[in-house]
Amino acid sequence: MNSDDRKEIINIVNQGFEAVILPYFARVQEGIDAIREDVAVIKDTLQDHGNRLAKIEVRQENHSHRLGRIENILEDHSDEFARVNQKLDAVVDRQDKQDADIKGLKGKAG
Repeated sequence: MNSDDRKEIINIVNQGFEAVILPYFARVQEGIDAIREDVAVIKDTLQDHGNRLAKIEVRQENHSHRLGRIENILEDHSDEFARVNQKLDAVVDRQDKQDADIKGLKGKAG
């Protein structure tokens, strides 16, 4: 194999490389770039959702504290609520007795 044959073989290989391999690599690189763009969008979306989740967790924490304070207030006033309920029960009992007395009087009068 002489020098001209080698040059021709190298030229053919280079042409094949330029015609087949380089365009293939270019398409692969385009695919990789598209995947990188998709990954960037996904990362941004995840970051956004992470930020939203953090805000929700803060709100949940705030509401939890508020509920705790409300529970404490209700517990502090539970004795008062019990006394009011007893008074209401007594009023209802008196009303029921008065209703029964009125029915009894109507029955005797009628």
